[in-house]
Amino acid sequence: MEKWQILNPEGRLKRRPFFYRVVVVVFLAVVGGYLLREALTTKEGISPYYLEITFSWSIIILGLLTPFAVQRCRDIGIAVWWVLLLWLSPFSDLRFILIVSEYTGTDISGRMLWPATFTALIVIVFIVMLFFSRSSNNANNIYQP
Repeated sequence: MEKWQILNPEGRLKRRPFFYRVVVVVFLAVVGGYLLREALTTKEGISPYYLEITFSWSIIILGLLTPFAVQRCRDIGIAVWWVLLLWLSPFSDLRFILIVSEYTGTDISGRMLWPATFTALIVIVFIVMLFFSRSSNNANNIYQP
């Protein structure tokens, strides 16, 4: 297997390998987030770009999860376009709302937080569905090369 072959979105991915890969990426996200926090905070305060850098880190982690979700969608027999739901999650993040409010000068209100919370719940339901759905024997044959 080539070095980056694991990030190739082609093919299918069963539940157990999907779980292991997600655990590895989540571990990488937590360790990287901790290291970023330690690097960007000092005794005087936090870096002025802390929100932007940590938001960028979450986009990178999401980019690592996307090929696994595409493979899993093929395995359970749903269209790979459902993976776009994962890309809603950074925009339902409080960091994104804070970044937007900082650069636009708008205040954060409950009206902004409720749609973000609803979007986050949709993403969580999708991820749980990917974990617990059974493989389909004839899943998405039209997508197979």
